[in-house]
Amino acid sequence: DILNRLGTDGCYEARWLMFDQVNVAAWYAENPDLATIADLLPLGTPEPEFSRLIDSTIEAIETPGALPQPVAVARVREVLAWIGVHGGRFPPQAKASVGDRVRQLVSGQPDHPWTAQDVGARLAMSEATLRRHLAKEGQTFSSLLAQVRLTQAFNLILATDRSIEAIAQSVGYDSASRFSARFRELFGHHPSILRGHQRTDERLGTKIDRNSPTRHPLKT
Repeated sequence: DILNRLGTDGCYEARWLMFDQVNVAAWYAENPDLATIADLLPLGTPEPEFSRLIDSTIEAIETPGALPQPVAVARVREVLAWIGVHGGRFPPQAKASVGDRVRQLVSGQPDHPWTAQDVGARLAMSEATLRRHLAKEGQTFSSLLAQVRLTQAFNLILATDRSIEAIAQSVGYDSASRFSARFRELFGHHPSILRGHQRTDERLGTKIDRNSPTRHPLKT
């Protein structure tokens, strides 16, 4: 879990530093004794020098030409060195599987009426080749498509006030009942469970208009 706290000025800022895979692969090969970071590496409270290095590295990246290329690369490698001090090294990026490529494509437009033939063409392969690759990875096109759509819907239900029906349509389901059935198959419960208070309201004979800024109960 990540907890974002507002600063004293009432604002929150997240800054991300992404590494070129050439540098990551080189550092990984040069430090075989460090543990591979499989998921997350808790750093606790970073040392002041480490924090200053992160800020200066991001500043250098945001200002092209601020540092000579060899110096900029050395600064990035110094960040990797600090991460190594905390006991980890990033693994080189693995080649994306066909399933990953399908997920990335579908995620960008989940409401599109995707077909295996359409996706195969986008990935420069025939439908038969696409299905064969997915089968080797233990996937089917239909299950993969549903996973992407329903996972996005899951996040939208939690993070927005949009109605379940509107969310279903935004991820490619014209039928709210079909969406609910597929959601239950994947996650084991009805999507409205994620909004328990809404179900209570419905049992009492009212319905909340979640798209209304005032959210007054409307009699059914």
